[in-house]
Amino acid sequence: MALKTYMITYLPDSQPHLRRPLAAVIKQIADESHRFGDMWIIKSAKSAKEIRDEIVRRTGSEGYFLVVRLFREAAWTHLPEETVSFLKQRL
Repeated sequence: MALKTYMITYLPDSQPHLRRPLAAVIKQIADESHRFGDMWIIKSAKSAKEIRDEIVRRTGSEGYFLVVRLFREAAWTHLPEETVSFLKQRL
């Protein structure tokens, strides 16, 4: 099954206690991951709904999560070089 690229984020102001548990869950469920700030770019064979459901189940939260599939086109500015390199190789 082909790996797809997703962006995952949440509203940290409403859920500051989730930062560490969410990072741990993402590392467990993603084939690859890269974090910057309160956002992750991951590679996974799962669907966005499956990823969301895994996050909710494993963190025990019905919080404010957003999982979006990224596909080919992207634009950015002033991102760290490590993040840019990760994106260029995986989109």
